[in-house]
Amino acid sequence: MLQLLWTAPAIEDRQWIFDFTGIRGAAAAIALDARITERAAQLTGHPRLGRRGRVRGTRELVVDAQYLLVYEVHRDAIVILRLLHARQQWPLA
Repeated sequence: MLQLLWTAPAIEDRQWIFDFTGIRGAAAAIALDARITERAAQLTGHPRLGRRGRVRGTRELVVDAQYLLVYEVHRDAIVILRLLHARQQWPLA
């Protein structure tokens, strides 16, 4: 099984999403964060689960209708690059 690594920008994205979702209620934020954790963990056993990314060398995994994990597959790890809202332009400038 591959190791799962989060980049600093991806961690910041996740924290921002958690805080933003928390405005609607703690339960919503906790549930979404659990879903993000679940989907990311699936990649360690199935690294090609997501679709081919819009940026060469990346893949994209839909977390739910609103969020997308952007990641790279390395020989020994899955590297989560960003966690984006579906309406965000990617790649980011």
